[in-house]
This record gives sequence, structure tokens and C-alpha cells, in this order.
Amino acid sequence: MAITAQMIVLLVFCIWVDHTAAQRITLPYHPGSCCFGGESRSNADTVGLQRRVADLEARQAQMEARQAQLEVSSRQAENTPPCPEPEIPCEWKLVFKIQAKAGPDIYPLWSSASVPANQPDDPSLSTGHYISRDVGMWESLDIKKVKVSLYTFSPNMETRDLIFNGTGSNKDNWFSKDRLISSPWTDLKTEPTNYFSIAGYERRDSSESYLFRRFHINRSYAGCAADLGWLVVLDGNSNVCPWERGTGNPRIMFSKLPTNVNFQQDPSNVGTADVMAIYIKTCDD
Repeated sequence: MAITAQMIVLLVFCIWVDHTAAQRITLPYHPGSCCFGGESRSNADTVGLQRRVADLEARQAQMEARQAQLEVSSRQAENTPPCPEPEIPCEWKLVFKIQAKAGPDIYPLWSSASVPANQPDDPSLSTGHYISRDVGMWESLDIKKVKVSLYTFSPNMETRDLIFNGTGSNKDNWFSKDRLISSPWTDLKTEPTNYFSIAGYERRDSSESYLFRRFHINRSYAGCAADLGWLVVLDGNSNVCPWERGTGNPRIMFSKLPTNVNFQQDPSNVGTADVMAIYIKTCDD
């Protein structure tokens, strides 16, 4: 049996107390008691010592067994996989909203990615244009997809969506033909395009003649009467061609056909959206 230092100290204490008590009165030995009487000192000391040693060793064995159980439990806990976090629905998040004829110009707002000081955090409370701080943090968000939605409220509620691959994109290059996944137009992927960008086409002919065609998806230019395209947001009161002149800006124009449209020659098939919204998705479908 291995006797530890703690056991020796305890036994010395018991013997000292027992010796002091024996000088006053002879006490019978009681199992489980630290000290015992001395009717037969030699025999009592020997038997008591053996019992105390056995008791202490039993307690030590119990402690070692308990320690072993704790170590096993600890290893099991380390090997147990963590509980998964609650699943969050994979939803679209609004990061930009253009309201037709609400002014001011939308391209400076997008390109600066600066959130106006008076803009509420909740986009549902925002009147006019809205931009999220996420636009300025675009490349750090691990964006999977981007959606552009065109909303027309009158005479009937209509929505047209364009979906883009957002993986590895920045806040400008996601809006491109090679990233296009789907759109309302069947010919957009196959027809040539001379513009497909957020910056679009900007031109100033004079102090009174200028155009700012943003979020511009266009097939070809051949004079104003032959401008063919799918989508354009007119900023800055663009006025070069008759088809883009109008009151208020921005104005959101699109083809109502399943193909591109001649903006000037086919006005009945040129739609005007009330709102254009951009959403991002940072999770897989």
C-alpha cells in the first residue's frame, strides 16, 4: 500500500489526540472515529492504524475512480460535434432602391456608396431613394447572387426580375452580360449589346444637350430613331433624343416585349417602372 504525506499527517494527528485522551480516560474503539481508547495501547494502535490506512486508501481509490470518470466525460465532450446554429432562411436583402421622379440623380448615390445622414435604417420607412451600407462593403459580404427588380404599380402591379451571379463581384461589375443568369427577355443573352453597365452612357453635347443613361442595357445605336435596347435609367433630365425627354428624374424605362424594343419607334411597348430595387443574397439557395 502506498501511504501519502496527507495520510501520515492525519495518522500522527490521530495518535497524538488518542494519546492525550488516554491519559484521562480509557475509551472503546469506535469504527469510523479518528481516535480510539487505550485499554491495550499496543494492540489498539496497530489495529487502528491499519484500519485508518485502509480507510484512507479506499477514499483515495474512490477519488481516483471519480477523476478517471471525469477525464472520460471530458474526452467525450471534446469529441461531440457542436450543435448546429438555427437555420436562417436564405432571403434576398434590399440594398438599393430607386423611386421614379423622386430626384436627385441616382448614379452619384450608387457610386459614392454614401448613406445619407437623414436616411432611416429601416428601408420600409425610407421615402424616395434608399442605399444600404452594404453597398460600400460589397466585396466583404461574400455575395452569391444579385437581383434587380422593376416594379410597375399602375394599371396593374407587375414585377420583372433580372438575376446575376454575384460571386467574386464588386459593386459595379456584377451588372454585366457574362454574369446574367436570367431576365424577362429571351434574346438578351444571345443578341449583341453595346452597353451593359451601371455607369452606362454619359454624353454632353453642350450646356443644354446631354444624356445620362444609367443601368443601361442596350443593343445598338443608329440615330435616335433606331435606338434598340432593354433597360435604361435616365438621370439628370437626359434630353438628346425625343424618346428620353420627359419631366422628373430619374425615369426607369424598359422593354415590355420578350425581346429588345425600339425606344422611339415603338413607344407602346416601352414600359416605365415606378421603382427599381436591387437585392443581394449571401447564402446558397
